[in-house]
Amino acid sequence: MANLTSIVSADPSRDEQEALELQRRIGGNVRHWRMQRAMTPEELASHIGKPVAAINEIEAGEAMASVEFLWRAGQVLKVSCVAFTDSPQHRSAA
Repeated sequence: MANLTSIVSADPSRDEQEALELQRRIGGNVRHWRMQRAMTPEELASHIGKPVAAINEIEAGEAMASVEFLWRAGQVLKVSCVAFTDSPQHRSAA
């Protein structure tokens, strides 16, 4: 079993960069799946009980989506929560 020091980078700036990249990937995937379902940001916001501004910030990569948000969005968009973390080349037509 890996210990914590082998999991966490010794370079905090690298960790922050990876977190920002993940945040942007998740946002792009939320937008992708929302658009695949021909849904507006307003419709998604209404279905999951979040403000439209929150949807816009997440999709723009300006805010990190919570686990609750990903679960609810996955239910509405009919995709697994994991689909939001996939690289664009790994998206399937779920």
